[in-house]
Amino acid sequence: MWVRLRDSNQTRRSPRRRVRHKTKPDTRRVVDTYDRFTDCSKVIDPNDPFESALELLSWAKADADKLDKLIDAYFAGKPDQPFTRTNPRTRIKTYGAKLVRPLPSETRRHVSDCVSHLRHSLDQALYAAAKVIGKEPDGDLYFPWAESPADLEGRLRHSRMPAELHDTIRKIAPYPAGDGYTVGDTMFRELARIAGPNKHRFAIKVSPVANMATEVSYQGVQPVYLGLDKWDPSRNEVILLQRYEGSSFDFKVRVHFVVGFEHIRGLRTSGVRETIKHFVDRTENVIGELREASASIAQAR
Repeated sequence: MWVRLRDSNQTRRSPRRRVRHKTKPDTRRVVDTYDRFTDCSKVIDPNDPFESALELLSWAKADADKLDKLIDAYFAGKPDQPFTRTNPRTRIKTYGAKLVRPLPSETRRHVSDCVSHLRHSLDQALYAAAKVIGKEPDGDLYFPWAESPADLEGRLRHSRMPAELHDTIRKIAPYPAGDGYTVGDTMFRELARIAGPNKHRFAIKVSPVANMATEVSYQGVQPVYLGLDKWDPSRNEVILLQRYEGSSFDFKVRVHFVVGFEHIRGLRTSGVRETIKHFVDRTENVIGELREASASIAQAR
């Protein structure tokens, strides 16, 4: 979104309207295509020990795909508007951008479902791996999220997980990156934090948020405050500039809005789509590593 202002009396320029030319509908035959994310029975062997984990992964991919389309449609509808406010006491004018339309409620549902499917698929993949090597545990197995390599070792010692799978889990490194070691995936570790304690309190919340302005320029008298990039979640707006009334300037800024996670430290201004894509890709890789390792162990017996 661009905001361009010249003086205290000038209003923002109206955006150039696009002229849509009517075209005749395409009467050519549309060939039906198969979506592997909506009917995974065609690509997943029901006798595969990892069938349930792969099924959940495919559901997560379907939710991620729908999420992409919802967010694209939301921002294509131009949900933001520039605004100007004047403080009657200080006579300082504030310029910013405001979101005037809420996200569709389905956005939150698809994010929550996707995260839940991924978490469960990791647990079930670990159980399937134990079953493949002939050491199916009496109880449930949970993917061993940890905070560091040392923490992981402690969890492995007290886990029902067969010892034969420990090296594979060490290679996966389900903990955040840190000082003193070169492995770990901080963003992937957030998958557990997002779905962990929140699932008993409230569904995952997401909302649009303004990221940092990527381009800022001005001419004339310097504004009081330039490039504030201060996001106010209670008003769904970002404050970009404040100046004394009567000063003359030419100001242009590009604001980048993303849909971010609420209540998750470190992911508030991270794009939900980028984060979800990383979760999906890493989960798929982990399931693949567990399948390969368990098959190799079973074959060597």
